[in-house]
Amino acid sequence: MSSEYIWDKIASTQKHIVFYGTGDGADKIAVQIESLGKTMSGYFVSDDFYRPGKMFRGKEILTLSKAEDLFGDFLCIIAFGSRLENVLENIEKVRHLHETYIPDMPLCGSELFDKNFYEHNKEKHEMVRSILSDDVSRKTLDGIVKFRLTGNPDYLYGCQCSDDDYKNILDKKYTAYADLGAYTGDTLRRAINDYPSIKIAVCMEPSEKSFKKLAEYTNSFFEPDTIIVNAAAWDKEDTGHFIDSGGRGSKISNTTTNSLSGSKNRVVEYLPLDHVCEIHGEQLLIKYDVEGAEIKALKGSFNTILSNETDLEISVYHRSGDIFDIPLYVHELLPEHKLFMRKLSGVPAWDILLYATH
Repeated sequence: MSSEYIWDKIASTQKHIVFYGTGDGADKIAVQIESLGKTMSGYFVSDDFYRPGKMFRGKEILTLSKAEDLFGDFLCIIAFGSRLENVLENIEKVRHLHETYIPDMPLCGSELFDKNFYEHNKEKHEMVRSILSDDVSRKTLDGIVKFRLTGNPDYLYGCQCSDDDYKNILDKKYTAYADLGAYTGDTLRRAINDYPSIKIAVCMEPSEKSFKKLAEYTNSFFEPDTIIVNAAAWDKEDTGHFIDSGGRGSKISNTTTNSLSGSKNRVVEYLPLDHVCEIHGEQLLIKYDVEGAEIKALKGSFNTILSNETDLEISVYHRSGDIFDIPLYVHELLPEHKLFMRKLSGVPAWDILLYATH
């Protein structure tokens, strides 16, 4: 695979480098490419998003046709993520016209999943393969690793599953549900619909805007008995900084600065699930989507997990090491649980889920 490494390809290209997409993610990728001694020739967006005169990193944002007029046969970098079918179709059209790569930058932290990172974590890769419970999971893990090293989305397309695949794994009659990173209540709604036996629900969401919508939703029904908390799930009681975009760009932050897109950096409360509720003896499902704080949130759920018949659904894509470190931690915590890994549709390697079932 050495000849396919994305960063080697970009470093050695003699073509103009042109980005499809702008924003925080594009800025991260641009900084990485500049560290290779390369510069970006331009940026373009889909025709529907084109606005004359708009700028990004000192250059006017173009349409694809304008970029082709200026730069000819360029190397294209896909600098955004999407699950929308029409957007994925646009990406495929660009791939047929130009040499194209999709860098997978960490959403949290600064450690890049490059070949050096992989060489240091190759043993973990094999360890995770050995504890996963089915061939689909192992194929998913391998496909994600190959994609992150090469930037070739074909490796992702070969291991993606449907949005409903979790129903083949989480098939119990849950009586309690904890939603860490509850957003506006979309996953709570899904859980209640899928498991009408749920009688207790606990939701944690640090985003101010999302929490208001979550409160509006939970106020609209009487069952299940629901606790909602405007805080980030953590391993201890604390406060800290949080980039609050009201969506995917939200994350725990180590700085006091706002994001490039202008999302506000707020001080929020950090709380362990164990301090938020007392749930005992239930068939419990806990969902973790906490923007890079998954292991800390797991540690803060320790007593709740062990006090119930608990299954877990965990996002394992925010940090470069999550795909290895989280399965290994969960296996150490719950050695008798079966572990399954699934990747939902879309690019880059986001929406990767680990399921732990007893």
